Amino acid sequence: MENTNTPMSAPQHSSAAGIVSLILGILAIIICWIPIINNLSAVAGIIGLIFGVVAILRIKKKNLSGKGVAVAGLILCILSIVITLFTQSLFSKAFDEATSGPKAAKVSDSQSAADKDAKKADKKDDGKEKDAAATQDLAVGKAVTLENGLTVSVDAVETAKDMGKKTYTLITVTYKNGGKEKTDFNSFDWKSTNTDGAVSDAEFALFEDRSKMLQSGELNPGGTVTGKVPLKEDSIKAQYRGGLFSDKDAASWKLK
Repeated sequence: MENTNTPMSAPQHSSAAGIVSLILGILAIIICWIPIINNLSAVAGIIGLIFGVVAILRIKKKNLSGKGVAVAGLILCILSIVITLFTQSLFSKAFDEATSGPKAAKVSDSQSAADKDAKKADKKDDGKEKDAAATQDLAVGKAVTLENGLTVSVDAVETAKDMGKKTYTLITVTYKNGGKEKTDFNSFDWKSTNTDGAVSDAEFALFEDRSKMLQSGELNPGGTVTGKVPLKEDSIKAQYRGGLFSDKDAASWKLK
């Protein structure tokens, strides 16, 4: 009797490289949105991309299964690399803005918090404004307007002792928001330099009348806030950084 059974073909194996590519692609897509960690996403994406290419070549050469898995891994790896490059550029720009702070646009005479906005609008250029480069070592009473529309000034300097009888140099500062968006203000926007050239953060001091000290908060467009900032007693210069994480002076004032 003739045997009509046909021999079964050997099962095709899936490409292991394609599976690895897919796993790395999924992992890379998940972490490519996370700052700092997304550096690993780029590495995983590149390795996965190599595995994906190898998988497709082997599948074609040895007639293996799993082409869809390899192609999916390849696409995810390429996409993760593109997203990582894009997000890193955004994070880098945001970090640069946070550490550099807004730049000074002009210098003028200080205006008190009671000045009317109408006067500012009607005021003509009287030659008191200076080039933006001349924003360092200003005299007390000068104001600096930043690119975001915020005007900052050091209005007065004095020495005072806190409740612990420690002496501080107190500067009276004014923020006036002439921009279109809210802006932050904080005593730690300020630093000081002493005669030895040492730069220090603003001090934390306990005075009986805390109402006159500069607090922290947000300033609406058109808003003004004035307060005192405690610096070290031997301070000869006050520096405005424009933010807690800024590493450059937007402007500075001579105190002595």
